[in-house]
Amino acid sequence: MGRIDRPGEAQPAVRAYTPADGLSSSEVWCLAEGEQGRIYAGTAQGVDRLDPGTGLIAHYSSADGLVSGDIRAALCDRSGDLWFVSPRGVSRLGPERASTLPPLRAASVSAADRFYGSAEALRSPA
Repeated sequence: MGRIDRPGEAQPAVRAYTPADGLSSSEVWCLAEGEQGRIYAGTAQGVDRLDPGTGLIAHYSSADGLVSGDIRAALCDRSGDLWFVSPRGVSRLGPERASTLPPLRAASVSAADRFYGSAEALRSPA
């Protein structure tokens, strides 16, 4: 699988992705772009998700609930669902959303054998 960066320049940069970079297979049959700009590649081993911003690749297979077999078609519909087709069936992945973590609240801190915190926060329920 390859990516062209700066296509309007006289010498665009070409970036190739291989199993050495994390792809599950060198056989890429189809591509789809999700709502967050991630690229989903249907391969002989399932679906690989490339985050172009970081270069990180995640892999999805039948172990994750994906239909088994070569993924031969992929698309993102109007509601953001991603659809993957193999000779054995169809799978749907719900819309990708930017993940947000819940806020972190520290009830206490301990450093150098000293405790700093609120006794109220540490009181066990009655």
